[in-house]
Amino acid sequence: ESDSIQLLSANANKKVPFDAEYKMKYNLADFFNIDKEKITFQLKDIFQHIISEGFKAENRDLTYYSDFVFKDDFELAIKFDKEVKLLEDAVDNKVENDFGFFTYKFEQLDDKTISISTNHVQLQESVEATEAYLIEQIFSIIEEIENKKVVIQLSKGC
Repeated sequence: ESDSIQLLSANANKKVPFDAEYKMKYNLADFFNIDKEKITFQLKDIFQHIISEGFKAENRDLTYYSDFVFKDDFELAIKFDKEVKLLEDAVDNKVENDFGFFTYKFEQLDDKTISISTNHVQLQESVEATEAYLIEQIFSIIEEIENKKVVIQLSKGC
């Protein structure tokens, strides 16, 4: 356990579907690359989406079996003590099919606050090989977003 991570509260339902909510406080400096003008980071360092990395539907002969169906919501609001600017336009995107869906949103809430949220829902425990392209559609967009560099411009004097 890292000294920079602190569990503030935990609430878990002991009945199916095992809903759980955790509120944590941690030092994001461990995940950020910070220089005088900007902060950069990747979502894979902060959010842990459940996917089979590098999943390919091509030449697949076997049914895909997942360990479980689920819904994961991640939200990160970063409030700075000085003005900042998200160096891309607000992004709000969604991919949805019979296997599930994934949405993500990057936005600047005000002059000092950036918000990043994702929602990943897997609806099926198994998918026939002929339908594996549905899995690839969702997993590939998640990998793309996780590997995207988020860049935040610092105002002068930060």
